[in-house]
Amino acid sequence: MQYIFIYRAVYDCLNELLKTESTKAEQLATSQAEQQALRDAAEAADRAKQEEEERERAAIEEARKALEREELARGEASAAQARAIISLSLSERKSMLQAAEEQWLINYQQSLAEWNDRNQFAAEQYDTTSELTPVQSRLEALRQKGMLI
Repeated sequence: MQYIFIYRAVYDCLNELLKTESTKAEQLATSQAEQQALRDAAEAADRAKQEEEERERAAIEEARKALEREELARGEASAAQARAIISLSLSERKSMLQAAEEQWLINYQQSLAEWNDRNQFAAEQYDTTSELTPVQSRLEALRQKGMLI
């Protein structure tokens, strides 16, 4: 009877030990799999962030080049206009300035009327949730005015 008792006691102890060790091994394997999944997700997020930064850098560079081309074209046009104005007499220059001032006043009044029409019943709404770089802000302003597609 004592041998049977000892045998059963050792048998039960070994079964309990194996069950505990099996549970620990399963938890460790699950933990390692979760850690690997977290590492993979973090790496994917880092790659996505880097790609987004690259796209943003490329967009900023393209916008900078577009502005440089625009400034260059504007400078060439300005030089041609300056040469044309230099050849004019003082009275012609004075009349050009008066015409430009009149046109500016007309444009200003039209702009003011449009703004009043838009905001007659409700104020303008501004999106303050996004943050744009100065270049992105300028591009968005040009896009809204229809100067960029």
